[in-house]
Formats: sequence, structure tokens, C-alpha cells
Amino acid sequence: MKENKYYSFLIKHNIIGFCNQPIKLKSGKESSLYANFRNINKTNQSLEVLKHFVIDFISKNNIELSDGVLGVPEGATILGYEIQKKLIDDNLVLDSVFQYRIIPKTHGAVENRFWVNGNKPRKIILIEDVVTTGGSTLSFIKKLKEMDIETTSVITLLDREQLDISGKTAKDLFKEMKIKLYTLSSASDILPIILKTTKNENYKQKIKNEYETEYQKFNKQSPLDCL
Repeated sequence: MKENKYYSFLIKHNIIGFCNQPIKLKSGKESSLYANFRNINKTNQSLEVLKHFVIDFISKNNIELSDGVLGVPEGATILGYEIQKKLIDDNLVLDSVFQYRIIPKTHGAVENRFWVNGNKPRKIILIEDVVTTGGSTLSFIKKLKEMDIETTSVITLLDREQLDISGKTAKDLFKEMKIKLYTLSSASDILPIILKTTKNENYKQKIKNEYETEYQKFNKQSPLDCL
């Protein structure tokens, strides 16, 4: 497999890996695989690298920018802001910065209750750090729709590819909503790379079992069968 610089970046910065005890995901299920992009926000250097990975991805895939991007709060808030600033500097979008509040103000001007500076997009690309089943992202999209804001597409830094209770992946659900889900990385691609770096056979078997029962279904064979 050709070296993927983005995957190498995730592994080098310990953004994705294994934990001794399963962690509870937003979906409610547990997993021995962690994915935490928040450490990237601790230094400008790592944030700059990640920002350019996303911007290059947008360019390579010819993704329509509309009014720009918004990081889904809170995990992608800072990254979304930095990407929007770069797009503005490059004259790719109009000079308008967006910042959304999860908990609205109960006082002050109406336009600032959800939007800190009063700027509200008409059409927006959402940046998400991790998508598991896609449920929380779709809920946020519905909130935006209630404000007459159209989500043109979603870019996620990692798709865990977990199945929801109906057996559908996030891509399935987004397709039904007629919203394109773009993924910089997916569990099925990056897991074999990580697992090859560990000699712990228990990890390998645990992840294989978890992935093949809780995550994306395969018609023929799992990408982990080579391990």
C-alpha cells in the first residue's frame, strides 16, 4: 500500500489507536479503538498541518465551497475557523466568519443567540472530526435547516464506519438525506496499518471481532483478514 501522509500524521500524533479498556462512544456503544482529534488543537503547528490536509482534500475533490465551512461544535470548531480563514485569505469565499453556540444565549440581540458574531451562512460545508453512525451530525444538520441554512456536504476527518441499529452506515444515511459525505480516512483503511505496528495478538483479535460485528458489513471478506 502506498504511504498515505495523512494516515501517518494521525498515527504519529497518537490521534487514533487502541485503549486497554473499551471507551463509550457517542453512539452509546463501546470500542477498543479511540480517535481523538482534540490534541491537534493544542499547538498551532499540528493545527496548520491538519488544516492544509483538509484544504488540499477540498481542492482535489472539487467540493463546492458556497459560503465556506463550519466546524461542528465542539470537536471541529477551531479547525473549521482556521480553514475558513485560509479560504478567505485565498479569496475562495467571501470574508465572513461563522461561530455557532451549542447553548444559545437567553439574552441580548436575537442574531447573537446562536451565532456569536451574528454572521449566519446560507449554504455551508460542515467539518466533522469523527463520524461513527452519523446520528449526531445529522441532528446538527437538522438544527441548521430549521434556521434556513443548507448543508451542502460534510467532510469528516475519520469515518469509524459503525452500523446504526438499522444496519446502515453513515454514508447510507447521508445519501438518503441527499448530502455528500466526504471522508479523509476510514476505519477499514487505517486499521490494518495500525494493527501491523503492534505485536499484541489480543489487540488484533479483539479489534477484528469488534469491527466485523459492530461495523461495516462486507459481502466477501474483511480488510482485516490479512492480519
